[in-house]
Amino acid sequence: MKRVDAVIYGIELVIGSIAMACIAALVFATVIARYVLNKGILWADEVVVNLFVLLVMMGGALCFRFRKHTEMTLVLNVLPRAGRLALRSAIQVVVLIFLLVFTYSGVMLMKNSAGLTTSILRIPMTYVYGILPLGGILMLYEFGKDTAVRIREDFSSVKKTL
Repeated sequence: MKRVDAVIYGIELVIGSIAMACIAALVFATVIARYVLNKGILWADEVVVNLFVLLVMMGGALCFRFRKHTEMTLVLNVLPRAGRLALRSAIQVVVLIFLLVFTYSGVMLMKNSAGLTTSILRIPMTYVYGILPLGGILMLYEFGKDTAVRIREDFSSVKKTL
């Protein structure tokens, strides 16, 4: 399981890094082309927008991995242990439902876009919209892994107090 986890982490990191590098290179090239040639690179905007969505999906999954998403720590810290566990559980359920709906909606969007292409490069929209369920699946994986760790931490802290 650790090997699979390491591969998934590598995929998230490599795809996110490549997307960021390509975005930086394309934006830089477009700016230079506008000033030097007085013409922008028309297709670069289309690619940058789609790469940015890919970057956000990989970043969202990595944020779950490293617990960098926003938490309600101010509220959680003032609650007693039972209230803290109840609120954290409710938050986990809401996030799980959101990720499931997000992933399902991405699959439906991908399915309904069959035959459509982007305006300039004619990339099938199925590929473009496929970024959403891919990100959803990776975020669900990281969320599930983090939830299992949190449950173990919460139950071990409860056992220590008993």
